[in-house]
Amino acid sequence: MKIKNPVAFANYADWLTRNMVGGVPLASYSCPHCAATLHTAIPCLNTEADSLSTCPVCSKVFFKSVSNYGNYPVVIPSIDPVIA
Repeated sequence: MKIKNPVAFANYADWLTRNMVGGVPLASYSCPHCAATLHTAIPCLNTEADSLSTCPVCSKVFFKSVSNYGNYPVVIPSIDPVIA
């Protein structure tokens, strides 16, 4: 898999390292464009967070919804706003 923007990927790797070392709860998901395995912070219990995200591997944009109801985090990445 070719990294489109090495600077953005390095920034993501730094962010990921800081969060993993800091014990921040993370959830894994796949980029809807290139299927790269990515990670995101899990929101507080019984909340959700939505964001427009950019893949650090392929540099394509997608919508991401992360929920944490019942302490079971779910990440839904989508390129189709109707699905998200």
